[in-house]
Amino acid sequence: MAYLLAGDRKVRIEGILFDKDGTLLDFMSLWGEWAQSVCDSLAGYVSSESSISLDDLLGTVSDDKGNIVSHNPKGPLMMASPEEMGAIIAWRLYYEGHSWNDSLTLARRFFQAADAHVEEQRGAKPIHGLPEFLGQCRAQGLKLAVVTSDHTASAVKHLEWMNIRDYFEHIIGDDQVKHGKPHPEMVGEACARLGLVPSQTAMIGDANGDMQMGKRGGVALTVGIASGPEARDALRDADIIAGHYHELSLSAEL
Repeated sequence: MAYLLAGDRKVRIEGILFDKDGTLLDFMSLWGEWAQSVCDSLAGYVSSESSISLDDLLGTVSDDKGNIVSHNPKGPLMMASPEEMGAIIAWRLYYEGHSWNDSLTLARRFFQAADAHVEEQRGAKPIHGLPEFLGQCRAQGLKLAVVTSDHTASAVKHLEWMNIRDYFEHIIGDDQVKHGKPHPEMVGEACARLGLVPSQTAMIGDANGDMQMGKRGGVALTVGIASGPEARDALRDADIIAGHYHELSLSAEL
């Protein structure tokens, strides 16, 4: 048991549930590369004259050379499950005139190429201050779990790349539940596996869907991690918003 100190809030907890992308790992270090690969593949099959840009489609931000440099915190790249992303890409191809079956096949091919690219690069980097905060969690004996919209196997792999896998007792991906975020099923599943009730835990994430899931699941505190003003605006349901992990601390006593 420990007290989580975030802003002006002090909450007694026994565990923390973490989102993965943008919360544990620097989002663009991994998914920027992945999205760039998908867009490069997709560009050969869609018209550059279309009223629907690839940035609009995926929720990315590109420079004038077509290089992805950022993302929309409310967009699909940030929030969608792998299946939802596949449907978006397939729809764009179908809109361009490809048959639905061909669109699905191409989307899978693009994703496989992007997965192979990030596997080769292994560019996943932890969020600034995260290793130190995880060390505090371990020192205080907190139980930790990951709840992510990614598939479990991918999540495990990404945590291993960053050498932080061993901090977490359980990793629950979108493929382990019937209802994804913001439905609270992941919260209930994670807490059951940790041997805790939701009111003994805090939820830390970088998307409002994480905050909504935590609140609906009954956690004691929802903490949003935001890197800029736009990201802060997107976290409207957070109890507290931190710019980085150095703004959070743990204590055995009040």
